[in-house]
Amino acid sequence: MALIGFDAAETPLFHLEREWKEAFRIWSFIRDRQHYRPDTLRRVMQRYRPTVLYHAAAYKHVPMMERHVFAAVENNIFGTWHVALAAAQNGVEDSS
Repeated sequence: MALIGFDAAETPLFHLEREWKEAFRIWSFIRDRQHYRPDTLRRVMQRYRPTVLYHAAAYKHVPMMERHVFAAVENNIFGTWHVALAAAQNGVEDSS
């Protein structure tokens, strides 16, 4: 079984790799939200063919996001839309 990790910060990916390297083949991608473009997501999904996708990349601190509405919409709404669309177009069987 394989695990693909996308994150803007290397520390969470570093810990993910260390914790799960015995159970999974792991591919890590350091990407900020600007790299979650539809073409990038499509290429990764076509190459690795995931069957399950968990999307948890969202800004979560509401008071701060109320002051940074554009960033919140771009990341939480459009980012999620692009991930969901790429999953649907590339045969991901289950997504959360």
